[in-house]
Order: sequence, then structure tokens, then C-alpha cells
Amino acid sequence: MYQSDLASGIRSHPVKGHLQPALALHELLRGTGLEAEASGPGRAILRAATSSMLPTPASDTTLTADERRQGYANVQQALRAALCADPALVPGTYQARLAFGVDARGHTHDISFEGSTGDSARDARLHAAVAALQLPAASANLPQPVQLHLRLQPGSRECGAATSSP
Repeated sequence: MYQSDLASGIRSHPVKGHLQPALALHELLRGTGLEAEASGPGRAILRAATSSMLPTPASDTTLTADERRQGYANVQQALRAALCADPALVPGTYQARLAFGVDARGHTHDISFEGSTGDSARDARLHAAVAALQLPAASANLPQPVQLHLRLQPGSRECGAATSSP
């Protein structure tokens, strides 16, 4: 449910893949300035976003597709190195969803969990790993916030050798 004037002139992003309904709705609304609040099973109310993770005027329009791809590849490479360096954070062994900004010096900021790993100690380590990232300064030109989706993938070879399943 939403007030019709609230969504006037707003375009959402297409959602592809297999996502839980709440995550799909969040992705659909990403960058629109709107957010959804669950109001019951299968129901949500849209409102103006109050989150500190509202999109900033990113220079997305000035980046070529190749520059944007390279920027995200740099972020992914730095994240992979940081997560693979900590056995508790090896990708594929848990799922989580985070968002963070990148400043002009390549430092991350405003890190927020939009989906916990389910383990508060691992959440804290993941937060610390993202906070410690040093990204190329050009990463600040990517659309903000940067969205990080870590998916549970038993047997993943993200860090080289396959991880064992419990």
C-alpha cells in the first residue's frame, strides 16, 4: 500500500533472480528514495525512506559501462581478499546483505546490515572487514550505497579450495 503521489515519477529497478520477497522488494526500491515496512504476511507499506543509506548523487551518469564494471570488479576483488583472509568469513558458508558508502579516499562508511548472517559474532567480524577495506579512490564514483549480497553456496570455491559442508 502507498499514497499515489508518493510514487509519482519514480522508476524502480528490475529484479532478477531468486530472492526472498522482502529482499526482492528492497532491491526493487533501491535508489528510489522509498522504503517498505512489513505490515503483515505478504503485505507492505511504502513510505519515503528515512535510512541514512539514501542514494547520494553518484556520478553514475558520467561512468561508462566499462568503468562501472571495472569499479565493481575492484570492490569485489578487495572484498574477496578480505573475506577469504578470515576463516569465519569465507564466502559461501553463510548469507548476508550489507550496504556501504565509499568516500573519495576509498574508505568505506555507513555500513549497514540489511540481512544478518544469523550470528552476531560473525556479523561483527564482517562489519569490521568491510570497515577496514581500502578501495581505489575511483570506487567513490560508483552508485552509492554499494550493495553487498553474500549467498549461501555449499561447496563454493570462492577462496580457492572447496569448503566443506556441515
